[in-house]
Amino acid sequence: MIGIVKDVNEDIPRENPYCTSDLPFSMYAFEHLPSMQQRAGLSISYEHELQKPLPSRFRLLDFGHYVAVALEKEPTSAPLLNLAALYWRIRGEASNAVECLRRSLHYSTQQKRARVMFALGNVLHRAGHSLDAIVLYQLVMAEIDDAFVHMALGDALAMVQNRSDAIVEYDAAFARDPKISDAPLKAAALRCDLKLIDAMEKQHKNLLDTISEKNLYNNRYELVKTLEENVRKNVLDADGKLQSTLIYEYFTYGTLPHVSCRTVKHSGRSAMQCTISDWRRYRAAVSEKHQKLVAAARRNASKFLNETFDLPTDEEEEESQELVEFLNALDPFKGMDMDEPNGRPIYPRKIESSMSKLLERYLSSSWPNRSLCDANKWRHPMPTADNLPQLFMSPDNKGYSVSDLLNKYLGLSPLKEHPLPWALPECGSFVRDQPLSSMFKLPGVVHASSRGRSVKFAEERLRQTFVNLVGNRATQADVAQRIRTLLKYNIGPKWLVFNLAALYWRIAGVPGEAIACLRAALFFQPERHADVALTQLAQIVMRTASRDEHLNDASALLNTAIHVDPNEPLTYFLNGLIQILQKKYSIALAHVRAAVILDPLFQPAVDVLHALKCASKDGGGPVGERIQARCCSPSQPNVLCFVSLGGACFIAHKRGVYEANNCGTNNRQSTVLAIFSLIHFFYYSSFVPF
Repeated sequence: MIGIVKDVNEDIPRENPYCTSDLPFSMYAFEHLPSMQQRAGLSISYEHELQKPLPSRFRLLDFGHYVAVALEKEPTSAPLLNLAALYWRIRGEASNAVECLRRSLHYSTQQKRARVMFALGNVLHRAGHSLDAIVLYQLVMAEIDDAFVHMALGDALAMVQNRSDAIVEYDAAFARDPKISDAPLKAAALRCDLKLIDAMEKQHKNLLDTISEKNLYNNRYELVKTLEENVRKNVLDADGKLQSTLIYEYFTYGTLPHVSCRTVKHSGRSAMQCTISDWRRYRAAVSEKHQKLVAAARRNASKFLNETFDLPTDEEEEESQELVEFLNALDPFKGMDMDEPNGRPIYPRKIESSMSKLLERYLSSSWPNRSLCDANKWRHPMPTADNLPQLFMSPDNKGYSVSDLLNKYLGLSPLKEHPLPWALPECGSFVRDQPLSSMFKLPGVVHASSRGRSVKFAEERLRQTFVNLVGNRATQADVAQRIRTLLKYNIGPKWLVFNLAALYWRIAGVPGEAIACLRAALFFQPERHADVALTQLAQIVMRTASRDEHLNDASALLNTAIHVDPNEPLTYFLNGLIQILQKKYSIALAHVRAAVILDPLFQPAVDVLHALKCASKDGGGPVGERIQARCCSPSQPNVLCFVSLGGACFIAHKRGVYEANNCGTNNRQSTVLAIFSLIHFFYYSSFVPF
């Protein structure tokens, strides 16, 4: 190509290897990237380290001259264009280097193009266009799984403040080549940076809270000052108070000795003024009058009570008679467990053809499209810690009729209230003397149990669900008393009744009492549908969590619930919410997709799936995780399979979106199994024993 290198005569002017040959339109030139459109203004520093591979006697000007002479003969030679780009990178001239690499991309073979893209990515990254460099590095990684590519991608991601993904790339680089000593150092530095950022964000939040409290204090202080001024203006002085007392006693007890009251005028207005001639004798006269007045009042009250004594007694007897009749009617049901479902469980749900089409739409990569995302941006927001869904896994899902238990087995109806008196369904006395299981020693559960009543924890949106257990015309207090009666007389399945009591306390915003009821449900009948109590307990922990460790405890509770019944979509959905709160969007997407696959009509999961997929399209949502995988089949090169999970497969799309796939089989159960395997691979590392 260049030929035998000889010393160049010092008198001969050196030529520079400019890449100026005509370049037709090329789909490989990345003209759509902003940096390529502004390539004339790119600037980089000298890359002297690239000169090390050249022979020591080989001067840079001579090298450039030889390449320039060779390029005149073969202007479309990709190797020569790459050498020319190398020359310009050493010289620190980015625009000339980019021109050479553009032409090299056009003329290179498919096998060599990835390395040219890597070189172009390095130039753009050094020129300050790291976002464009990331695009090129990701394309290179589709062809070359090299440690240096991972390292370069990590540097670019760190430059754009994407620290989490940069750490993943540094770890991947070190795993592929332990000789790269900078990789673990950079990863450790970024982890430290993330901790500092988290601490600073917390400090910033504390500062804002402090400022808010100070402003609130200032407002209250000003209000108190205003009130004090008004009090001082309107409160009587000592003489005015004395005159008011004397006038009151004058009109209450009549004419008294040793006091003289007369009418006087002040500013044209009439007023009464009293003077005392002998205070001791006056007070004695007032005391005597007061005792006579009290004695007369007692005589009148006694006479009135004697005349009307029988009326309240008759009313009490009527109320007691109603309660006695009600309790007598309960005798056949007292102590009756009735722990057998009277219907079929809702899950696993049978997927009809219409639901199958709906599910296919939800799982399609084209749903939701951009216009749908924009139209529903406010309708389907991403869940936050302050706006969590409020959900309840009804025992009806398991085939039980809660309505029959609260109506028929109490001899009541939705239109007939429970007889008075009413009380609250407290559970503490049932488990007060029982030891705590390991589940209730988790930090998140202990923290939630210690929280008192608060409007912040009240789950008001569950109120209608609660009263509908009896009928939509019932009241919350009436339903609570029915639950208390079931507990008191041991009617119905204990696990079910304690769960209903916990639901009441969730609505009331008393997490400690709700947890006591759930503890009773899991203590007396742990083998009976424990996932109902576990999902309630996990939601309480999520709502009261103050740090990430508490969310991990909630997820462990949900993992246990999945082991109890893997067919309930609510459990997967709640686990997805936890991942969203922890900003693990890829894992969250897998959980929420699993919930939608189990029940395409479960609207809360559909709404969150909509929000996650829209966030992915906006570039602010899920980001793909790096995993070891193998090709599933030659006909499906983009399908990856987990060797350690029995061959469960998935397709990894851009932006970290994972789609379950079972290598060409259209069996729905296999697809669900693949989704669940993916979830387990990412997250299920532990569960809580009872």
